[in-house]
Amino acid sequence: MASISERLWNDLFQYPLSESATAQFLDLLEDTEFISRLTEDEIGLMWRSFLALDRAMGGTKGLRRHQLEVVFGIEAGKDVTLRAACGSGKTIAMALPALIDPSKIIISILPLKLIQENHF
Repeated sequence: MASISERLWNDLFQYPLSESATAQFLDLLEDTEFISRLTEDEIGLMWRSFLALDRAMGGTKGLRRHQLEVVFGIEAGKDVTLRAACGSGKTIAMALPALIDPSKIIISILPLKLIQENHF
């Protein structure tokens, strides 16, 4: 499991997640390839991401690594492009920064005409 300071660990659990979201969060902490490159601030942001989605979706949706990568990029002030398969959670990745901080302005460019042409 990732090395998390006692202070951060205590801070995280002041705001409890649903049982399924907690299990997913802990599973990601076990992913050493992913978690080893994160700072404590990013782990805290990961928790806030889980918390925001958990509250918005009533514990019915979880987060995937690529969705968290989008949040980390946005929080780092980067422009982010996510290209992923249909049904992989791109919409959640797009909405998550606004769920975490409702004062954020999110600009999303969706090539709907292209999608329509490719599917019909």
